[in-house]
Amino acid sequence: MFVNDLIVIGGGAAGLMATIQAAESGLNVLLLEKGFKLGRKILISGGGRCNVTNNKYSSIRDFLINYPRGSKFLWGPLSRFSNADLINWFESKGLKLKTEEDGRVFPITDNSQSVLDVLVNAASKAQAHIEVNKNVCRIEKENDLFHIYLQNEESYLSVNVLIACGGMSYQVTGSSGDAYEWAKYFGHKVIQPKPSLMGYLSPAKWVHALKGLTLTEVDLQLFYAQSLNDFDSLNNKSCNQNNNHQSILIAKQKGALLFTHWGISGPGVFKITSLAAGTNYAEGIFILKINLLPNIKKEELREVLKEKWKASPKRKVINAIEGLIPARLEGYIVSSMLWNPEKTYGEISNAELDQLIQYITALQIPINGIRPSGEEIVTAGGIDLNEIDSKTMQSKIVSGLYFAGEVIDIDGFTGGFNLQASWSTGWVAGNSIQV
Repeated sequence: MFVNDLIVIGGGAAGLMATIQAAESGLNVLLLEKGFKLGRKILISGGGRCNVTNNKYSSIRDFLINYPRGSKFLWGPLSRFSNADLINWFESKGLKLKTEEDGRVFPITDNSQSVLDVLVNAASKAQAHIEVNKNVCRIEKENDLFHIYLQNEESYLSVNVLIACGGMSYQVTGSSGDAYEWAKYFGHKVIQPKPSLMGYLSPAKWVHALKGLTLTEVDLQLFYAQSLNDFDSLNNKSCNQNNNHQSILIAKQKGALLFTHWGISGPGVFKITSLAAGTNYAEGIFILKINLLPNIKKEELREVLKEKWKASPKRKVINAIEGLIPARLEGYIVSSMLWNPEKTYGEISNAELDQLIQYITALQIPINGIRPSGEEIVTAGGIDLNEIDSKTMQSKIVSGLYFAGEVIDIDGFTGGFNLQASWSTGWVAGNSIQV
């Protein structure tokens, strides 16, 4: 039976990058993809445009703040193959890229197929062998050779194996967590996989009624308590583990929020779910508190409203915060604050003014869960980084066994950071293979 220098399992970002690098160095490389097509997650990323990386940060240190888990490990791979290196790599292979205002980098075609085409063409040019519809079921090692077995008992031999078949996110693309069992078989520890970067479910009907509304830049804070009574103090002061109340601040972040027919979504919410990955939302009560005007202090807001109302004391309160926040949300806040929204500015009491300001700066959305597992953008957790050499991506337990991409315990925020981790770890692995 023919013995390959390297078999790569998984035809995503990490697997394709590693395949190209190893094949370009002259190794005989075989890539096995479980699905019928390569790069299915690449094709759907960035809304079908493929956000390949992020160009907002000039230093690796700043870039790494976007990884809740694995940033220390990723320092090595990013130092060898950074976001700037990736941009140069794609452009050297004929793909023109563009950087948008928020730092996200896309192909100038705005079509993820362009990214995949470059990768597949580069692999073909390097004479790598690629086979799809190859569902690996187990991996064994005997006499310094790896035996790769498919479900139909077809098998392959290789001196080295790279596992790069992803975590458990976007399961429709084939990521089903198979690699975790293979890693355990070889003695590796797997950090419990957890969904990350997904939307929150909310039971509040008013939230569902606002579907389609986007808040572009707000402050978000996720709180936990054992009962609703413990949230009473949220309207008066910030709660944490050091005060007398039982409400606990889980995570906080800035970003955009989108109301949906099932709850809330958007980049800011994704960051919160990433920071809170592993939280059991079935235990206790969870509230997402939103400051709708994070750039205005409460006292400044109070003076703005007082001056506005003083100038037009006979206007109705339904227009009290007109122009400050979206009209659809304004209607909910004013009607919730007052029994009679037909009141005029002049009829508002100081207590009602305080309540209005509290709604604007600490709007509370009840949370009762996350979107179903398998719909998350990325998996938090994975193969323990302590058992992988960051200089080579080789296992510290089994020689010749390598890992790259989402299968390892690294995950980042949205904006191209997860793909960059895959490109970088794949590049390092592909350039580290020895025969």
